[in-house]
Amino acid sequence: MTNEEKPPHANLVGRVACKCCGYITMDPAEYDDQCAVCDWTQDDIQEREPYEVHCPNGVTLREAQQNFLRCGSYVPYYVSVRRPLAERVAQYARDPDWKPLPPLDSMSP
Repeated sequence: MTNEEKPPHANLVGRVACKCCGYITMDPAEYDDQCAVCDWTQDDIQEREPYEVHCPNGVTLREAQQNFLRCGSYVPYYVSVRRPLAERVAQYARDPDWKPLPPLDSMSP
């Protein structure tokens, strides 16, 4: 079976959950890997500072998670140009331990 014939999830060994949507799509070795489900671009700085806006995503990780839960993409304008969410998530498993970040004002000092 060639790479073209393999289903998209066939090469997911060693992948980790996307911080935005929780689906296991990301290559931990790729600094700027983009999630096939929600379009979030992996960014180590943003993962350390999830309530701050950093490039390349342009929104906080918390905002991106809320957008994904509402519309299926880390930013709403991608929804109109992407395959339906049901088609994208069908190819991937979600990390059962993933949950969205709490609002910043609910965090203890």
